[in-house]
Amino acid sequence: MSDSPKYSLTLCLETGIAGGSIALFDGDRLVAGHIGEGSTSRSEDLLPAVEALLREANATARDIGRIAVSLGPGSFTGLRIGIASAHGLSKALKCEVVGVPLLPAMLSLSGKDGRAAVVPVGKNDRAYLFEAVSEPRIADASEIIDIVLPAVTVIAPVELMRELRDIESEVIDTGRNLAVVVGRASDSSFASTDLSPIYLQNPARSRGLF
Repeated sequence: MSDSPKYSLTLCLETGIAGGSIALFDGDRLVAGHIGEGSTSRSEDLLPAVEALLREANATARDIGRIAVSLGPGSFTGLRIGIASAHGLSKALKCEVVGVPLLPAMLSLSGKDGRAAVVPVGKNDRAYLFEAVSEPRIADASEIIDIVLPAVTVIAPVELMRELRDIESEVIDTGRNLAVVVGRASDSSFASTDLSPIYLQNPARSRGLF
């Protein structure tokens, strides 16, 4: 009996946070995942990582039926790498591609009221989104604890667990592979064929105050 995937795979890319991550889903089942090294994603590393992931899953590029890519927020360069790669792969493989905003995808990990999602976007900035607010915002890392304190539940990647350890809110760790979060949200109402990236800039830094 073959161990090859039974259904078309969904390739998931998240390249805006730290070294990025990728994942493969067969329907709702996570097949394989990979986390990039370093502080930023690099374009020359992405396709070899995808090839290695396919080998791990005993699959080929022809088994990919859909690509889901994070739209951010995150690193400007990293997001461009992921979105351009997703677009190029979808053309080459003649498959569907959907964009998934990262913070709403993180919020969807919990069904509780009063949620907030937080991600690092650079060394000193944090992007955040409250469940009842439609637009993500950005703040200095030193301010983020006070900002998210009203939230009952805070959802964040493992990189921020130490930073958030003393808050009274429940904290949900997404783990390091945020491409898995993107994949689980790829069928949600906020996933879209519009691949416009979500770029955020700290207003204080744009005015040259830091």
